[in-house]
Amino acid sequence: MLEPDDLAQLRTLTTTGELLGDFCRCLGSLTFALLDADGEFVGSGSLHGETDIAWERGRFGNNLEIADPDGLRRFLDRHGVYRALS
Repeated sequence: MLEPDDLAQLRTLTTTGELLGDFCRCLGSLTFALLDADGEFVGSGSLHGETDIAWERGRFGNNLEIADPDGLRRFLDRHGVYRALS
């Protein structure tokens, strides 16, 4: 379980960027599950390539090019997620 500061950092790293107006058709790699305060599943997003994340394609319809892919890679490495962005 992530500490509140780590969770806030992950939230920023995976939701800050620019919507691309299109989406990758691959299955993606690492998938993030979004849970509410009661631990109930509310959505998911998956990494695509080096710089994109697809959040709920049915809702958003396109990929988000994340603003700081190197920062996300460092964050994931620090938390033991191996080669998540490759």
